[in-house]
Amino acid sequence: MASASTGALRHRLETVARALAAATGAQVVLGGPAAQLRDYAAAAAGRMPLLIGVLMLATFLLLVVVFRSLFAPLVGVLLNLLSVGAAFGALSLLSRGSHPLIGGPGYVDALSVSAMFAAVFALSIDYQVFLLMRIREGWLRTGSVAQGVDYGVARTARVVAGAAAVMVGVFLAFATADVATVRQLGVGLAIAIAIDATVVRLILLPYALRLGGRFTWWLPSWLDRRLPSLDIGVDPRLPREVPPPRPRERPRHGAPVPVIPCRHHVPARDLGARTAAAAVVASAAIAPAPSADGS
Repeated sequence: MASASTGALRHRLETVARALAAATGAQVVLGGPAAQLRDYAAAAAGRMPLLIGVLMLATFLLLVVVFRSLFAPLVGVLLNLLSVGAAFGALSLLSRGSHPLIGGPGYVDALSVSAMFAAVFALSIDYQVFLLMRIREGWLRTGSVAQGVDYGVARTARVVAGAAAVMVGVFLAFATADVATVRQLGVGLAIAIAIDATVVRLILLPYALRLGGRFTWWLPSWLDRRLPSLDIGVDPRLPREVPPPRPRERPRHGAPVPVIPCRHHVPARDLGARTAAAAVVASAAIAPAPSADGS
């Protein structure tokens, strides 16, 4: 978007041009880089809602097919929008005023807005697919949403944080450029990746999936039959992890000791004889074998 002074100048020149065209009968138009940039900003701002809607819808439909769920893709897409909105807000605060913190003309350039939205949305989907894939794998192995979230976060948190740190370092290098558009793009992308990879992916997304409960990976049966199987990177035939048995607790003093019924009654004398025979067989099995010279 352009500054208020540029808009006022554009409006005054358009008024003069219309008056001149009416007086002379000629066609009078405005030209120059400033007019072109303002027209581009107006066109980009008008198409931005359509761009956001199309990207969100296409991403949601693709994630439904991949993860066979309605709740998890919806949460992921909404959190992507949250990351982009937070980055835009932070960039606007850093770029406004007569002396903005990151320099520039005092407003966010339209080219930076369009490029940053596309890049942030794509990177957010990348992190989200990587994390949701492991969370779904954990859910298939354990059958529990909470344990699946713990499984996925434990196996992806370091990778996501490391990749985000690399990307933030790369984007901050753009912040040192002399061109205001490139500088705004670098700062905005660095802020967006930092927010998305920490607060959104490792805190908000796992919490939202836990809140979803049994609806997190729910899909209507009629839709499940019609969708193709695209479990990329996830094998639905993975063996389920059986939790280890809990250790037996010692009975409290005075508490009755449970008696386990036996199908066949064994007399005490037979039980002692069998125990002694088993001990003899075990000791013979572990005794060292005699050498060739008989020692």
